[in-house]
Amino acid sequence: MLPEEEEEKLDQASSLSQDDQVLQKLLSETRDMIESVDFQTVLSKCLEASFTRLCDEVGVFFSAEGNAVAADGDMGVPKVTLPMAKVIPVMNGQIHQICSDSPNKYVQELLLMECVKDFAANVYEAFSQAQEPPGLA
Repeated sequence: MLPEEEEEKLDQASSLSQDDQVLQKLLSETRDMIESVDFQTVLSKCLEASFTRLCDEVGVFFSAEGNAVAADGDMGVPKVTLPMAKVIPVMNGQIHQICSDSPNKYVQELLLMECVKDFAANVYEAFSQAQEPPGLA
């Protein structure tokens, strides 16, 4: 999600302004967090929940159309046939719902997930305490 650190930038850190040094530190900490296994797990669960929600929302329109539904022998998932011209407006409506302001069903569902709450609490705890400069402890 973030570009990789370049060693040149790290070597030039002493010549950067204080604001740039703070930004570099923030980017480095964010990069470390994004590369963590916990973040990858939470991201996977959020994507899975969002895709499931999208399928549920879109499925309402498919079943309402009264199209032929047949059970898929492999997965037990109903197969619905629908012309692409009818799918595009449904997906367009979902995009507007996903990107809308409050109340947003997609965001609310993600915020209620336990793994998201736990991860947010861990991040808050790790970064909420003032960091003492080395040598003062």
